[in-house]
Amino acid sequence: MKRLLFFSLALLLMNLWRSNLQAGQTTSITLNLPANGLVYSAFDNTLYAVTGRGTGVLSNCLAAINPENGSINWSLPLSGEPGCLDISCDGRFVFVGYKNTNMVTRVDLNERVVGRTLSEGSSSVRRMSAVAVRRHPTEPDTVAVALGSWSSSFAQVLQIYKDGVLMSNAPPTFTGYPEFSPDGSLLYSAGYSVVVYRMLTNGFTATGVSRALESGRVRVFGDKLFCERGPVLDGRTLAKVGSLPFGSAPLAGFLALDEAAQRAYFLGTRGLQGADLVTLRWVGTVPAFLLHTVGGLVSMGTNGVAYFYTGLQVVLVKPGFLPTPASADLALEFAEPVKLLSETTGDGTGSLTVRVSYKLEVYNAGPGRATSVIVTNSYNPTAAWSHELALSQGTVTTGSSQLLWYVGEIAAGEKATAAVTLVRTLAAGNAPSAVTVGANVTASETDSDLTDNEVFGYAGSVQQIKLQANDLIVNAAGDRLLVTVPGQAGFRGNSVVVIDPTEGGIVGCVFAGSEPDEIEPTPNPVVFEVELEGAETNLVELDISTHQILRAARVPWRPNKPDIVSDELTGMTYSLRPTSDESSGTILAASDTIMGIEVAGVNLEPFWGQTRRLVRWGVDGLAFLAQSRWPQSVVFFRSPIVLPGPRTDLRVELGTEENEGWLGTEWRATVRLLNAGPEEAINPVVELTFPTANLVFERSDFGAGLGGVVSTDGGWIRAQWQGALASGEQAELHLTFRPSAAGPFRLEAKCAYFGKDIDYTNNTARLMSQVGFRLGEKESQTLRLTTRDLVFEPMRGLFYACVPAGGPFDKDMVVAIDP
Repeated sequence: MKRLLFFSLALLLMNLWRSNLQAGQTTSITLNLPANGLVYSAFDNTLYAVTGRGTGVLSNCLAAINPENGSINWSLPLSGEPGCLDISCDGRFVFVGYKNTNMVTRVDLNERVVGRTLSEGSSSVRRMSAVAVRRHPTEPDTVAVALGSWSSSFAQVLQIYKDGVLMSNAPPTFTGYPEFSPDGSLLYSAGYSVVVYRMLTNGFTATGVSRALESGRVRVFGDKLFCERGPVLDGRTLAKVGSLPFGSAPLAGFLALDEAAQRAYFLGTRGLQGADLVTLRWVGTVPAFLLHTVGGLVSMGTNGVAYFYTGLQVVLVKPGFLPTPASADLALEFAEPVKLLSETTGDGTGSLTVRVSYKLEVYNAGPGRATSVIVTNSYNPTAAWSHELALSQGTVTTGSSQLLWYVGEIAAGEKATAAVTLVRTLAAGNAPSAVTVGANVTASETDSDLTDNEVFGYAGSVQQIKLQANDLIVNAAGDRLLVTVPGQAGFRGNSVVVIDPTEGGIVGCVFAGSEPDEIEPTPNPVVFEVELEGAETNLVELDISTHQILRAARVPWRPNKPDIVSDELTGMTYSLRPTSDESSGTILAASDTIMGIEVAGVNLEPFWGQTRRLVRWGVDGLAFLAQSRWPQSVVFFRSPIVLPGPRTDLRVELGTEENEGWLGTEWRATVRLLNAGPEEAINPVVELTFPTANLVFERSDFGAGLGGVVSTDGGWIRAQWQGALASGEQAELHLTFRPSAAGPFRLEAKCAYFGKDIDYTNNTARLMSQVGFRLGEKESQTLRLTTRDLVFEPMRGLFYACVPAGGPFDKDMVVAIDP
């Protein structure tokens, strides 16, 4: 009987106003319900409202509303006047915050009972109102409660409860509204500024990332923050990446996101507006005169949106610009990542051929067929690229900055691929610049998920953070850059800043002390030693995981670090050196590690002026500090000096038909270069050194097959074969010397095939020999030789003499004489 009376009263209180607005596109329902807060649950397709003080049975309660017709399914009385609510990530609980108290109750929706009550803190904290409640995205029983004055526009204290227990290290002041990142690892405070905190097991800690911005409340979608005041921010760095198309800097209003429908809704003085969450394009407006005075706003999926006019009504609106049901879900990805290769053209001019290759794949997850599928593929820098294409279907039109792939139709469960290679030639003296590649896919059908319709890739991509810095190192894992920032830098001054070069942003900031200078790692991967310029104790140990200074000491100053790093995988060494005049900038040079020969260099001066502190990160990443131009920057990239990966295995052999040379005769040696494959070697080079004290170079002859060019300089010979040495073949060079002085000597030959050899261990060969005396064919001969001792050895028929230095030899020798 009581239940029947309740529903009868609810129906009497409900004023259903149904109207067809905007030519039958928009419908709305108005409920006489004194709501203070709303939340929608997709788990049971129910709109939950907390009501304030009013008349009748629906005051100070939690009400469950059918979003399709506006009927109230059930309600639950609450003790006190509720002001805000949120639903747990699993849809089981509703957390309710109250006015004039910091109390939060947990309502079990399955049992429809009020359960655990949360209320901790001092007496002054307990008298605050819960102005916002925000659930954790992955932990059903974790909730953040912002406390403050109900009449104020921002919070003052934040409390986080986990499994009913108050976390211990919530900050004493928290001037904003809380929001979690999608994985729950970050917590945002948003209001008059946006601050990023990192969640810990017992609470959270500041990351040092903040932005002075009147954002209003924020909502998270993917890796972006959407602010009620319009800006769209990167979720880690807080860099502005776009704006919602709701007019210039809307001053007041409420924002709601519908992730499933890819929609953002804003309710303000201009009415209810909608935008695409991915493209940030405006999709429609319900004018202001069609709606009541602005209150809260929530999205209800395909049911539209709901808002409330405090203390009076709840309005359900199904706007005409709701997305239509999807019939195809396209996903675009790189089946093969973007790669940049550069190599000499081999025509002797020193020019480079640059090849950028990648493979695009479009997949249709259905449920229907996708028609008129088009992939727009852009690339930068703009240049006279030629194109090599391999398509599974469709046609392509190309240009200097983009290509259009007209894919056609893709059935549900099917995919289409396009292998793309961009090719261009650079004149001698130029280095390949970073290449960025972007692509997006569209079709005639409505796509249910636009987050996977776009891809972005790069090769040699350069990024920089404008940050004044003294020193730069990389952590042991190779995935974080650590920078010391001086006090004069202002924001983040006197601290160690942690940068994620893969994501391209600052992920931490730890105070170090007065004027931090050089930073060094320790055996502990999260502890670093930082030298301080302006402190009596000039060294501190800093734990970047806990933001604590472990110890302080006074130590001698360390010498400066060399600006040189090696890459064992490619056999390359990178270094910073001044330009020839030592004033116009810095050269980033790449050298063959084994040969010690510089093979490429980029003048950084046009971009960053003089630079220092070169380090490696990841497999092939480089980073340095740009110091001489304002603003100073930390620069990091995948190596812009990109050489082809190893493509073949060259092996050097050095031999002679004569074990030793004789004064007055010729002595010959042969250099053999074998290509073990798998690919051909173009214009390979061998360099040979010999002792000029013992040998005089006479001439050279290339063997059968490839010819070439030989150049000499003192005891150095350089031979370059002209053409391609195929896999499995060998090339020969015959060298003729004339012995000039008796004694042992050594020849050494090295193959210099810059950055392209699979195995460097077999690229060097050595030959030991000696120059002796030949007496001729006479039966008797006088040999004038100063000796200390002379013996005859009958088994071999040789004389052995001890000859002191100063005669024909430059040091004491034992000489064998054949009589």
